[in-house]
Amino acid sequence: MFDHYTAPVANHINVDVVRADLRDLQALTKPIIEYTNKRVAHFDKKGPEDPPTVLQVHAALDYLYALVEKYLLLLRAEKYKKPQLEETWKDVFREPWIL
Repeated sequence: MFDHYTAPVANHINVDVVRADLRDLQALTKPIIEYTNKRVAHFDKKGPEDPPTVLQVHAALDYLYALVEKYLLLLRAEKYKKPQLEETWKDVFREPWIL
């Protein structure tokens, strides 16, 4: 698998590839981080200029999972299994939560 993510006979990971992965992750998560800082953590009166969509959040999570899988294989030769959520969004309504 190392050869799959690097040059066929490379003995190290190209730093430019790692930087590109980091740059892509930062670009995908920028609107989510801005929203979190301005709305969740501090509740800024202005709010975020361009709040993230659900699709943007899913895209960022999918990319993050892909990076975890890639670097877990490269650095530890381990396969990563994406966690599967057992619950659905309806589960919150199955139990009383206000007493």
